Amino acid sequence: MSTNTAIDRCEIGIDGTITVPVEVIAKGLRLNTLAVIPHLRRGLIRQVTARGIDEDAGRMRIVFRYKSRRFTLHLNAGGTISSPSEPR
Repeated sequence: MSTNTAIDRCEIGIDGTITVPVEVIAKGLRLNTLAVIPHLRRGLIRQVTARGIDEDAGRMRIVFRYKSRRFTLHLNAGGTISSPSEPR
């Protein structure tokens, strides 16, 4: 039986905003957890979100980029991380 923890799911707000745990971003981009928020605020970490349509409705893909590093998250409709990519 699997239980969802704070780091294996993202929160999806009523307005559609997605909150990704800082630990997930840090691990994916191979950064110190404490560096993520300042880097986001300075625009050093960028992200692009794609929402699925038709048979992929409810699914989302979020790509994070920092310098030459890239990390992709795939989420289901409930916000559970279904397949994080290996950091590159």
